[in-house]
Amino acid sequence: MAGLGSGGATVPQSEASGIEGPPLPIFPVSEAPSFKGSSSISRYALLSKIQRLCRPEDREERGPSVCGCGRPGEGATHVNIHLRYGEQTGEIRSGVSGVYRCKSAWLCPTCAPAKALERAEKVQEAAEATFRRGGMSALVVLTASHSKDQSLKHVKNLVHTASSKARKTRAWCKAVEKFAILGVICGQEVTLSLENGWHYHQHLSVLVDEATHEEKALVTPSASPLCPDRIGPVTFEEWFLPFLAAVPAAEVSSRFIGPVRYGTPYLRLIRRAIGKASGDRIGPPTKEQVFTELARIRAQAAGDFLADAYKEKIRAAGGKVSDRHGCKVRVAHDAEDASSYTAKGSMAWEVSGGHKDETKAETSLTPWDIARAASDGDTFMFARWKEYETVMPGTVSCRRSKELCKKLGIEPDAPENDEGEQVFHEQDDIVGRVEAPVWSRWMSQGLASTFLARVEYGGEEGFDEAVTATEADSVKIERWWQERKAERVREEAEQKALWQEKHADKLEKARRTEQSGSPDNDRLLRQAANDVRKHRSTVGARRYIVDVIDRVARDNPAQGRLSAADVFETSGVADENDRIFAELFGMSEADWLAAA
Repeated sequence: MAGLGSGGATVPQSEASGIEGPPLPIFPVSEAPSFKGSSSISRYALLSKIQRLCRPEDREERGPSVCGCGRPGEGATHVNIHLRYGEQTGEIRSGVSGVYRCKSAWLCPTCAPAKALERAEKVQEAAEATFRRGGMSALVVLTASHSKDQSLKHVKNLVHTASSKARKTRAWCKAVEKFAILGVICGQEVTLSLENGWHYHQHLSVLVDEATHEEKALVTPSASPLCPDRIGPVTFEEWFLPFLAAVPAAEVSSRFIGPVRYGTPYLRLIRRAIGKASGDRIGPPTKEQVFTELARIRAQAAGDFLADAYKEKIRAAGGKVSDRHGCKVRVAHDAEDASSYTAKGSMAWEVSGGHKDETKAETSLTPWDIARAASDGDTFMFARWKEYETVMPGTVSCRRSKELCKKLGIEPDAPENDEGEQVFHEQDDIVGRVEAPVWSRWMSQGLASTFLARVEYGGEEGFDEAVTATEADSVKIERWWQERKAERVREEAEQKALWQEKHADKLEKARRTEQSGSPDNDRLLRQAANDVRKHRSTVGARRYIVDVIDRVARDNPAQGRLSAADVFETSGVADENDRIFAELFGMSEADWLAAA
């Protein structure tokens, strides 16, 4: 699997990354006008685009693990193709087994839904354990004001740091005791606003415990119950005053008598909880109903406290946050509500394009929207995607602390491992097999989604036809690439020839300089030429040149050896015989001297 990081062979590139690619084949809609395919098709189509966006310009450099997702593992001979019936969605979905999965929750549209579901299950398990023991969960959203000129890294660091610091103060420790907070689970999410830039925010689930010791002491069963036929809420006096004398003063802590939320005394909250628990039921509420309402009040108060502490830290760091819209707090209806809200993240990013139900604003884009626009050639979105690709991977989301798991009696989280893994072959619902080299080529050419769409449309009976049609598309793309490659080679050769012709003199001078190995060669060359001219009449130019070059090389060992042709040409001492022989053999005088 070490060789899967860069994705293997060359694939068509979009204009966003600077390399044009052929139009990828799409499923022939004319054959089935009403057929759209399952969400698996959309995810594989988007995966091909993201792999092209993430692949480094240097082919030797290793890219992120998403570049190898969906490809056959090392040593694999084939991949299995499946057709399954989705019980929840009711759609027929195609799938692949025996391939590498990157497990990237932030970059991979095929792995993100499974990773988000895993996070949601962890949050739901903690929430269910909290609700079983009579506790509640407050759902808090933490945001900050942002603008187009702020980077994602800046916005993320601002929110993340303030959120972390808000839960590390002495006041927070007191709040944990006062509201019986079990722990906090934090989820991350990021979108892009065309008007206001990056919008990074956190979804927190604040889990509070069951009825406290003081609550159990204050709310006790009635020794003289009211008439069970009575309709309407029980008043505070009817419920609380008969038992006040029986409760020891030591059981009522001063911290519960004081203000709990926005200056509201705790006893008044008990009175409110009793009224809500009574409602229109017949007879007084049970103590479990009152405990549930009290836990709800504590959860809301804990969420409000955390939101206020977060705003204080944001402003201390120089950021801005709206008192009205900056943070939202509400109490979860049940465990499923807590899990889906906290673990939204990539789960909310519908790859088929129906993301507006989640982001609400028409100008708000999910990372998948950014990837689509970048792949279509939008240079602005390509820059945003590269920014997102750098900042978000590795961000931990929905991690449960060991202390929280211990309090709730659940298994602690295993260390997160974002390394990919080989998915073994599954044997159920197989409709066919594709050889590993063929599937790898289809992935490189962006044909995996096209093939899976054909399989969903034709079923097991049309599997062979889907393979044949996809192979035909693959041949067309390969031919297109070969033509483009040959064309580029021709263009480069022509440009190189024109440049060499235009700069022939400069190239010759550069060659000589390279041979000399030193900028001082010109000075030595002039000295050697002068010596040759001085002794021309006594020794003869050709024989004396060798002696001069040997002496210069001996006196200057750090310099490159001079060329006899260069010394001869510079000295200008060629005699008539040299000129005659050079002309006879069709050579320059310098080349004739060098040959001689």
